Amino acid sequence: MATSVVITRRPSCDIHKFTFEMPDIPAFFDAKTSVNSPGRGRWANMCLTCYNKYGMGLGTGLGQRLILKGEGDK
Repeated sequence: MATSVVITRRPSCDIHKFTFEMPDIPAFFDAKTSVNSPGRGRWANMCLTCYNKYGMGLGTGLGQRLILKGEGDK
């Protein structure tokens, strides 16, 4: 599995949405969470802050960076 995927719409951070009730924080990763996270080892779309705190890494079985279509085309 690649460590990144191109998307057409950026999802919201699942951890902020469900834990902190802040639904509009953009997610930059789709990754497995640590067992001490609110998701308890499940997968989540995460913002950079939540990924740095709860993310398990990138790659097969771990997660992917979400790249919005058109980012980096400059």
